[in-house]
Amino acid sequence: MPDMTDEGWRNIALLMAANCVRNTVVEDYHAAGKISDDEMRAFNREVANKIFTFLHYAFATREHRAQFMARMMLFHPSNWDRPQLCPEWKAAAETPMSPALQQVLQMFQKGTSSEFPPIMELAGLTKTSPSSPSSRAGKRSKR
Repeated sequence: MPDMTDEGWRNIALLMAANCVRNTVVEDYHAAGKISDDEMRAFNREVANKIFTFLHYAFATREHRAQFMARMMLFHPSNWDRPQLCPEWKAAAETPMSPALQQVLQMFQKGTSSEFPPIMELAGLTKTSPSSPSSRAGKRSKR
């Protein structure tokens, strides 16, 4: 695992929460008014906090790792479908990066999350941009 600061792990947790949880059917429900803005904020916060905590104990620190993972295994979803690679994300991962996307990666590697919004706009990678790697995420509102 890479040697990252807590802030780096927090950024990874936010990326995972937004891309793997929020920009799914959950956002469709939110856009349709089935989930209020306040409920969505609470949901986002809980998901991001849980992902960060999971990453912290599973990868960022060795202290308490075994106990944590043993407890997480108590909730292993044995009746779910086995995960598969998302075709859109696989294609995005395997497509060479443009210079603008390389700038985004460099900003992320610096761990300066406050610089993400302007560089994302400059790179044309906002939620409404057609150059977004996932057409599904591009259709979703940024609430």
